[in-house]
Amino acid sequence: SPELWLGQFLYCGRCGTRMSGWTQKTHKEPYSYVCSTFRRFGETNKTGCRLHRIKHGEVVPLVEKYMADTEQKLEEVLALAPSLGWE
Repeated sequence: SPELWLGQFLYCGRCGTRMSGWTQKTHKEPYSYVCSTFRRFGETNKTGCRLHRIKHGEVVPLVEKYMADTEQKLEEVLALAPSLGWE
């Protein structure tokens, strides 16, 4: 989903894998990110990871604050994405 564009930048703090976008249309806030390891292997994964869900709406203000604090422009970061191996 285009709404989950932050997935290329978010990584699980426990296992270090990229977070996966997750859409739940029945929820008030349907867009979130979850640990890819947990999504792929479930509760029996070797890292002990759990869902580690974070709502998209909670992440965006943090990213905006970081960008403002570091005086970076989102367009510049996204332009670098392909050269860094981000899709």
